Amino acid sequence: MGGHAMPVALADYIGMYALSADLKPSSVEQLRYAVLGLDRWAAGLPDGRAVRLNDLSDDLLNRWLTYLLTSGMARATIKNRRGAIVTLWRAASLAGLVATWPKRVKSIRAPETIPQAWSRIQVEAILAAVAGVHGDFPSGVPRRGLLRGWFLAGWSTGMRPCDLLALRRRDVTADGSIAILQQKTGWPLLCRLTPEAMAAVEATFPPARELLFPINIEILQYWIGKLCNASGLPGSPKWLRRSGATAVEDQQPGGAQQYLGQKTPGLAWKHYIDPRLLKNKQHRPPPPLTG
Repeated sequence: MGGHAMPVALADYIGMYALSADLKPSSVEQLRYAVLGLDRWAAGLPDGRAVRLNDLSDDLLNRWLTYLLTSGMARATIKNRRGAIVTLWRAASLAGLVATWPKRVKSIRAPETIPQAWSRIQVEAILAAVAGVHGDFPSGVPRRGLLRGWFLAGWSTGMRPCDLLALRRRDVTADGSIAILQQKTGWPLLCRLTPEAMAAVEATFPPARELLFPINIEILQYWIGKLCNASGLPGSPKWLRRSGATAVEDQQPGGAQQYLGQKTPGLAWKHYIDPRLLKNKQHRPPPPLTG
């Protein structure tokens, strides 16, 4: 990797770009994931090191994308990471920090897939695994209590993991009502914690704190993965939102859109509802006429 332009590390440029673009925290996080992945791959090259702005080239990104396509990573994830790096590259070029511009970076096609979710019984199995967790997080909050509260709060509200992790005690009224602007869309979400979720969250106090769930997404992903493995289930933090939406749609057809806080009809079915878990999977016509 070479070049003679300004030697700014791509990872360091994220902060500069985020300030100028006024990005949501969740968007900045996705950029960091993409750059971290690129840096880890680049470190294994003969002259490996963290990628700098002047290293960016169509050839470099195409070799990285080829590697990702053979690594078993989901195409949708690869597509998102490609988009993040290209976005940073274009912004740096427009800012005059790099002379090149992405021209021949290969496109990644991500096939549409049916959403996957946990059934209610599977969520209960994961909660049973939570009961076997011991110890405290660095904040002093017991791991078992925080993870149980996170699952029950996510199930009852339909919040994204990033919004749950940003939830503050003052955001929740005495009856459990919550009104937030979602980080990803800026669209309002009105929801309410169930009495069980309220009790689980309250049981984690003390220690006194502002955030209900004072952990970062990486730690949450680690523990959800561990709990899924213990339960013999696939999944990630995102599965909880899909699972809640599927359960709502099963009991109240059309209700998933409101539960998810979406303004566009059809998104719930495209990205969240697992039709395999619905009781009425298919409407059947009457028997054919004879005569």
